[in-house]
Amino acid sequence: MRRYGISILIAVLAISGIGGYYAFGSRNHLPEYRLETVQGDPAEGEVIRLMGSQYGDMRSQPLSVTSSGSEYGGQKNRTYRSEMLGLGSWFYHDPDMRQLIDDHKSFMRGKGNERGFYRDDELVIYAESDTKNLGESDQSSVVRLSILRENTGKATKFERTVKEPPDDSQLSVHDVQRVGDEVHVLFSNYKGMGVSMEYVVCIFDIHTGEMLRESILGGWPMNEENKDVHLELVASDRVAAPNDTVFIVAKEYRIDRTGENAGVVGDKLSEKHYAYSYRTGEYAELPEPLWQTAGEAQRAHSVQQEYLYDAEYGPQRVVLSRVDLQTKERENAYATVTAGQLGADINIVQIHGGRVYLTTVDPIGIPGAAVLDLATGELLYKGRIVETGERKQTEQEMIENLHLLNLSIAARSEG
Repeated sequence: MRRYGISILIAVLAISGIGGYYAFGSRNHLPEYRLETVQGDPAEGEVIRLMGSQYGDMRSQPLSVTSSGSEYGGQKNRTYRSEMLGLGSWFYHDPDMRQLIDDHKSFMRGKGNERGFYRDDELVIYAESDTKNLGESDQSSVVRLSILRENTGKATKFERTVKEPPDDSQLSVHDVQRVGDEVHVLFSNYKGMGVSMEYVVCIFDIHTGEMLRESILGGWPMNEENKDVHLELVASDRVAAPNDTVFIVAKEYRIDRTGENAGVVGDKLSEKHYAYSYRTGEYAELPEPLWQTAGEAQRAHSVQQEYLYDAEYGPQRVVLSRVDLQTKERENAYATVTAGQLGADINIVQIHGGRVYLTTVDPIGIPGAAVLDLATGELLYKGRIVETGERKQTEQEMIENLHLLNLSIAARSEG
């Protein structure tokens, strides 16, 4: 038996060695790419990271492509800082987050909720939520606050129970703001194991961590028999910056729960827009929607300083509109950029730091990217993926094998 055991072990090791050889060899021969400038300022394209997969022999490899080159998943041994700034933590590309890491490395360690940060000239605040004893009779919801004073570097931590047992809630932090000596934390609250959802703001004393009060911003039934609700929270894309107003968009759709069309989303039944001010505590449905959705168009939104920006887009165009948050004046379609102007169809649109970022596909199927000035719609940059390295695919092989479906931005500093 010992002889057979040794034979089996040798066979396993041989197979593993062959597999490792081919895996290593295939990784060493993976195509290399970069985002090449076609038009405009190359610096505008340096913040763009296109992500997806490279399809090869019976498998695919995750990769990302920038103006510097391509990187396949798992290629590098990462230090703490490179992990914080790497592919798995895209929000740390934001200049606010990078500055926080540089200024307060110890405070930032272990804090991974991109919407849990706030920073002004005096304080850095971080909030996260946790559900204790999930599914048990003594289930409760707690909030952990970490408050760092910039002038002393001293951090204070609080843990407060905000939902007492028996609790059927699951809280998730979406925004943190400071109003005077209060910390305002905006949560989504899924109740009854997803039967309904509400947005709620809990207000804490900045010195003691005690919860002072809460404001319910509205509740919506989920998973009803014949309809479903899609909720969107619209806030600033600068995750740690002070901001007074957030918007909630609630859309009801007809949906089938049974039969061959079970789960298929049908016609939109209603769409309502709401606004909430941290400073005043006022929450109300807006008398007019922030935007009108036409046909199958998709949208990207962002609160940027005194404006709420809206990008309505499809393969053939992106249309920019904005609302002045102080005067409530609207400027519809103040800029339009077409696929004809770009020489490529439009896939994904994001708004970050005074720019509109687009992923594109040219007429023969090569992916690329473009950058617009948010204020004017001016085309600042256009780029195209090219293959680099000695061993290159044919153009058709590149089109068939390279699939870049996501976009990440190392957000630009304002000014």
